[in-house]
Amino acid sequence: MKYDKALIASNIQYLRTSADMTQADLADKINYSDKAVSKWERGESLPDFFVMKQIADLFGVSLDFFFEEHSGKEVPEEVVEKMENINRKHLIIALISVVGLWLAATIAFIIVKISTNVPKMWLIFPICVPVSFLLLLIFNCIWGRRKYNVVLISGLVWTTLAAVSLCLTFLTPKIWLLMIIGVPAQITILLSCGLGVKKNKK
Repeated sequence: MKYDKALIASNIQYLRTSADMTQADLADKINYSDKAVSKWERGESLPDFFVMKQIADLFGVSLDFFFEEHSGKEVPEEVVEKMENINRKHLIIALISVVGLWLAATIAFIIVKISTNVPKMWLIFPICVPVSFLLLLIFNCIWGRRKYNVVLISGLVWTTLAAVSLCLTFLTPKIWLLMIIGVPAQITILLSCGLGVKKNKK
């Protein structure tokens, strides 16, 4: 059976852009490279049926969707609704994890203060800030979009430096100089993210 590559390519791109995804976002979700997605969307090659089923399930459509004309039509309501539900669930799971971290820290703080009254136990809370960024970064790498990683990594670096500086400031007042490390670290993060930027030529 011969398939219309141009039609399938158009429909893959249509689903991806309807969900406001980049090629890299889609590639991450189906464990393929963005180069493969780019080739599919240009009609240079076709994904096999297993991959097409993965894409169909991801967007909540049937396999028939790929073999029908959709250009010029509105985004299917079921696609929008499915992606919104998935994104909402992922966000709630990530937020529950972060809130759980802070709840655990609060319980630990209360228990320790009641039983032993450890000095400077409040430092557990500044430490929770970079750990929160780390959790969000992990969830974003699994479910989210690459474009948010630069913000989360930057937040992780700066809050880690701030937390370490705050925890050690009682040992030496010059520990704040650790924050200077954040400048080259931030530049490295921005340059690293720039390595992944490329224009897909049709």
